[in-house]
Amino acid sequence: MLSYIAKLADYFYKTAKAEPIYLYHGTSKDRLASILSQGLIPNPKERVWKEDPDVSSDRVSRESLEGIYLTDNLLTAIGAGNTAGKQKQPTILLIVEVQSQSLLMDEDNLPRLSRVYLPGMVSNEFWNCILYITAIKRPYEPWIAEAKAAYIDANIAAIKYYKDYKALKRIHPELENRFRKLLEQGFMLALKRSVSYTDDYDWKRAIERAELGDVRKPDSSQAEYDFKEFQDITTKALKTLCRTCYDPINFTARTTEPIRFSKSNKIVAILETKIVDSDSGYNRETKLIYPSSINDIPKKALDKLINDWQKQIGEFKLNEKVQPKIIYEPLKY
Repeated sequence: MLSYIAKLADYFYKTAKAEPIYLYHGTSKDRLASILSQGLIPNPKERVWKEDPDVSSDRVSRESLEGIYLTDNLLTAIGAGNTAGKQKQPTILLIVEVQSQSLLMDEDNLPRLSRVYLPGMVSNEFWNCILYITAIKRPYEPWIAEAKAAYIDANIAAIKYYKDYKALKRIHPELENRFRKLLEQGFMLALKRSVSYTDDYDWKRAIERAELGDVRKPDSSQAEYDFKEFQDITTKALKTLCRTCYDPINFTARTTEPIRFSKSNKIVAILETKIVDSDSGYNRETKLIYPSSINDIPKKALDKLINDWQKQIGEFKLNEKVQPKIIYEPLKY
């Protein structure tokens, strides 16, 4: 018997439109050889965000989940490429053709998942510690249920800001209930993650204030790992939200499927772009790496690139001094 999630996924695959969309992916030039030999893979050995030195109680780790991150925003992709190369190398910009049903929501689009607070109180580490200690010792206290309800309602309200939410409800009226059930589980995971970064002084003060006996402070590494798993499960459960609520301003998503040079999800263009200093200011020098001619790029993809480039950067033109040529032969698989 199919699980509840499998039933939803199966229903969506049958009803989703097959028309592909075009998105961007940015990375550094040192990844180019790997991309040309095997395409984009969901779980490479080296990731840009394999760890986050700035993680804290109010800042979730930006460590990437498994998958390939894509965006509709040209500058977002170029910025990601600059980050990947630490701004020392040219950016490799890929245009990919993807089937929308293969996309998952980017976990960054659910920022409230990590925010737990006690209604009526100023949100800070000390009070979150008291909330956590009480939830461990006396989970049926009314104000614990109140905090959980506030967490759930805030996250439900957040997704309703997405465009086309009513259409989403029409397609899957069960989706909100599924999200609520996940949030009930995620409440303690988010709270645990938050208090795990509290310094020992505030933790001891909270233990004394709560007067419920000793409670071990959570390990931050394990708490962060558990929360990232929760993010992963949640974005997969909200798969339909990713596809039906398309935000043209800065739509981001990820896919756990490889993207190569053929099949339904495929790379249709690769460009190298870098900032060059000239008398007229900073300009982008761009050359085509794949395919051999700009005319071989699908028209919709090329139109999107040129339109986005003109809106966000300026005049689009390739470096005429560089003669692009095919340096990849499709793998047989």
